[in-house]
Amino acid sequence: MSDEKYMVYVNPYVGPEYYSGGWIIKLREGDGSSDDSWDYTLDSILRRAALKNGIYSTMKEAKKALAWAKRQEIIIFSKIIPFTQEELYDLCEGEKNVK
Repeated sequence: MSDEKYMVYVNPYVGPEYYSGGWIIKLREGDGSSDDSWDYTLDSILRRAALKNGIYSTMKEAKKALAWAKRQEIIIFSKIIPFTQEELYDLCEGEKNVK
């Protein structure tokens, strides 16, 4: 069984006054309502996103996060990127709370 985890990067279509891309991080578990606009957000910094719930254990979870982004914005580019546990450990400089 693979030890891969996933992170999701999106680049939405926005005006020049906004930052243009980021990693999707999970803010809370969905409550089942149709309004999921506050379940996720974007973080432009990879390491910070990894430390703040931006790592998804399964491809299904990563695709759910990407689907959220597509409902919120017009997405120009998106990519679900697999990471091994070792890569995540290196990325987060050995932070203990990386799952």
